[in-house]
Amino acid sequence: MTKHTLITSCIVAAAAALAALGIWLFQTPSPASNEPPARLEQPSQASEPTATDGRQNGPETPETQGTQATVPEAPAPEDPVLSTAQIAELDTAARDFVISYHRRSFEDPSASSWLTNALTNCTPEFGAELTTRFSGDGGLQWTRYVEGRSTTEARILRTQPGRTEEYPTGKMTMIVDYTVTTQSQDPMVAAADTPYVRTVELVRVGDSWKAASLSNLSGEPTA
Repeated sequence: MTKHTLITSCIVAAAAALAALGIWLFQTPSPASNEPPARLEQPSQASEPTATDGRQNGPETPETQGTQATVPEAPAPEDPVLSTAQIAELDTAARDFVISYHRRSFEDPSASSWLTNALTNCTPEFGAELTTRFSGDGGLQWTRYVEGRSTTEARILRTQPGRTEEYPTGKMTMIVDYTVTTQSQDPMVAAADTPYVRTVELVRVGDSWKAASLSNLSGEPTA
């Protein structure tokens, strides 16, 4: 082999090696491949506490203090329970006043004679009010009442104590259910049972109870 031929062979071998290297470099993927870059992992977010009934979980703060729990209100004090003897005492006072307030008779010296008994069953202040209202002579109405030999009476059907919260302070309300009947020889004066439901305000005066007011107090007592 001549020197020229050897040089030529070396050149061809080098060219072939360069060609093979080029093909290998073309086919081998580069480090920066066409694959999409890996996504950065986002830090996991802790799920927020779920509000229940408008309240958030967690420690109580000054802003939320008092909103997470409702403190029950203290129950209202109960009304005093009256004994049988106390109710009987109130019942008697209410009955005595209502009966004396309505009782009339043609034998009475005057139209206002009923006040004598009524005043013993009420307070001085209420007695003064009754005297002012009913101290007249009764006029023709009383004359006709006497001529008809008339009598008027109240019949108590039922009494019921009202609220008792003021009983310890010496005040009490009694509900009185009753009828008033006037018997007379004069048919224009006579009246069948007339129903009433009234409240009698009682106050303690000394050791007894007295009427201090009567509901619907207006006009003649029997009206």
